[in-house]
Amino acid sequence: RLNRGRHKELLLILFITPIEIAARSGMREHVEILFPVTSRIPKVRDWSVDGI
Repeated sequence: RLNRGRHKELLLILFITPIEIAARSGMREHVEILFPVTSRIPKVRDWSVDGI
């Protein structure tokens, strides 16, 4: 059985993309690699490497 904190963490992982994970982790080089092959994410207003 999952505890609530772990469950929320798993749900968060399920609903974010690899490029968002890279951006949140400060891995700009990974964001630059993923950007050309990632579909635009509607919730991201500034769709650029710096905007993500």
